[in-house]
Amino acid sequence: MGSRGSSSSCRNSSPSTAGSRHLGPPRAISGHLGGGGGGGGGGGGGGGGGGGSGGRAPASSRGVRIDVPDGGGGPTSGPRRVASLPNAMPDGQSRVMPEGQRPPALAKSATTGHAGLEALGSRLDELRAAVWTQAGSPPHEATAGVREVAARRSLYLQTLSSLRRVAGLGAGQFGCVSLVTDVHGQPHALKALWKGQLIASGSVGAVVRERELLASVSHPAVVRLEASFQDARRVFLLLEPVLGGELYAVLHMLGRLEEGQARFYAACVADVLGHLHDVSGIVYRDLKPENLLVDGVGYLKLVDFGLAKRLRPLADDGEVHAAERTSTICGTPEYLAPEMVRGEAYSFSVDWWALGMLLFEMLAGVPAFRSADPAEVYRKILVEAPRLLFKSSAECDALLAGLLAKAPEQRLCAADEVCDAPFFAAIAWSSLRSRSTPAPFRPKIAHPTDTSNVVTIEKYASPASEEGDGAEWDRYLTSATLRSSTHPFASFASGVW
Repeated sequence: MGSRGSSSSCRNSSPSTAGSRHLGPPRAISGHLGGGGGGGGGGGGGGGGGGGSGGRAPASSRGVRIDVPDGGGGPTSGPRRVASLPNAMPDGQSRVMPEGQRPPALAKSATTGHAGLEALGSRLDELRAAVWTQAGSPPHEATAGVREVAARRSLYLQTLSSLRRVAGLGAGQFGCVSLVTDVHGQPHALKALWKGQLIASGSVGAVVRERELLASVSHPAVVRLEASFQDARRVFLLLEPVLGGELYAVLHMLGRLEEGQARFYAACVADVLGHLHDVSGIVYRDLKPENLLVDGVGYLKLVDFGLAKRLRPLADDGEVHAAERTSTICGTPEYLAPEMVRGEAYSFSVDWWALGMLLFEMLAGVPAFRSADPAEVYRKILVEAPRLLFKSSAECDALLAGLLAKAPEQRLCAADEVCDAPFFAAIAWSSLRSRSTPAPFRPKIAHPTDTSNVVTIEKYASPASEEGDGAEWDRYLTSATLRSSTHPFASFASGVW
């Protein structure tokens, strides 16, 4: 296994894995792990800010979970689990959207409003020529964490009216996501968000941040931002389409995963978290199966950066500064780390806790801590050890105990520590990063606009502009232009919309 290199750890000691029925020292295992073959789910586009990244399985259970006995079945039906409004815990209630709608992912309220939108509009007027890549992905940048767009294969003007809508992939409070094709027949996911809704909810900053972060990250497991633009009423993100469905839909179909299947997906997530933390200086803060889409070869794509935040600002030399800390309470209740629930300052440790929760849910079929009452979920996160509902190896137990340590200083929270854990001994990291390791599940996608693996939504109108043709397309941001104070999008990148 290839090492990820040196990285500082926030763990002083490794938790024990021997003893009782609960995760963490001491503990044991019981029950049986179910298995199964491939399947499909809902998904296909970007995330964050509203709208989301694609459709969901109709019977998703994300807000309320029914407890199951040892050896029981998989997820149960009920309201969807959604991201929480920041700073609304532990007293606030989780936001549950109606069935068929994609919930918004909100971040700390922005101070900008109509004036900021008008200022950005005037800047966009200067950039009407679209420069974008017709096909293919930019090369994987392993150093600066900022996308450098190379070898553009097509230069031409394009307007919103030249995009043809194929299907609806998701809808939410702020807008919708549609599968569209361009004039050359190439598919894209078009995320359309209403400006008025963003301003009224104080979510402008979340969308601005999502756009900036997606433009700055180059990793095969992060959904690719292809362009962004606006018309009089809406802002748009044109994203890489991901039509294999959500990981959550796979879990819903199979009930729970075999350990080998869960190992593959956990390795994909560990690798991309390591890149976000160590290369881009970004803490993600909303890891969950709904935000992981399955691509055409069965690998995962991380979407929805509406709650993500850069803790290590990019320096002029392309390096990142020492990690900062933040204290905003945000995310999905079942996946919040104890230090966040306590209102303490935190860093990248919250993402590694979430990876432990994800691994647990993949193996058990249900979250480790669940209740109809969010306050009860938070209490369990703080004081209870997860009850293991599955049979697992000693290596798996040790990784779960390390990731789910209540105290961040005792937690596995560095990429090299996690990826070098015995649980991942069978992972060939170089093969995983080159996508040559066979995935446990490969969706059947017959053609580039095949939506058979996603739940399409046809209840909203085409994204065609009502007040303009949406021709004000952004240029791609390179590392130089993103850091330039004179570039027209310098204010955009710094959070002014």
